[in-house]
Amino acid sequence: MATSTSARQHPAQRTRHGGRTTSAANPKRVQHGASIPVPYLTPQLHTYQIPLPRGEDVTHATQAMRGWMPSGGQALFYGGLAAAAVFSVIEWPVALAIGVGNALVQRSARRQGSAKPS
Repeated sequence: MATSTSARQHPAQRTRHGGRTTSAANPKRVQHGASIPVPYLTPQLHTYQIPLPRGEDVTHATQAMRGWMPSGGQALFYGGLAAAAVFSVIEWPVALAIGVGNALVQRSARRQGSAKPS
């Protein structure tokens, strides 16, 4: 008798199996066991505004890189050297040595050419 009186005092009612219903208005929904809150993550997407470079910045960077880039003939030479290494005409260490040696000779020739007064 005490169980039925205490069940009437609470909004949740006891069932025959010891479970509880969620409300007195919905007697068909029965919960068994303990209720454990489970944390969950919500994905968020943050976007940032990245400023685009101005035209003068791009022009300056292009002019700075032109000094480091090989000329058309040198680029053709390095491309042929790379192709020979890829197709195993020569081994890659040999191609690397030839390329580095050529770059050093070209750098030395440029320095000597700029050091001589015209």
